[in-house]
Amino acid sequence: MNSVIIEAYVADKSREQLVGVEGTAQGQGFRYGVQTVLSYGGLAGVRYPRLHETMISGPVGASTSVT
Repeated sequence: MNSVIIEAYVADKSREQLVGVEGTAQGQGFRYGVQTVLSYGGLAGVRYPRLHETMISGPVGASTSVT
C-alpha cells in the first residue's frame, strides 16, 4: 500500500524534476541520461516506471549520472 501511495502522489513530481535535471545537463553537453539508485542497489533511468523503488534507498539514493 505504501508503494502505491508513494507512486501515486510523489513519483510523478520526482520524475518531472529528474527529467528537468537531465534536460539541463544534456543542454550543457552531457551526453548520457541521468540515472538514480534503486533501493536494492541497481540503477534506473529517470523514466523508470516504478520510480518509488528509488525513494526508499536512503541517503545514497541521490540522482547520479552514469554511463
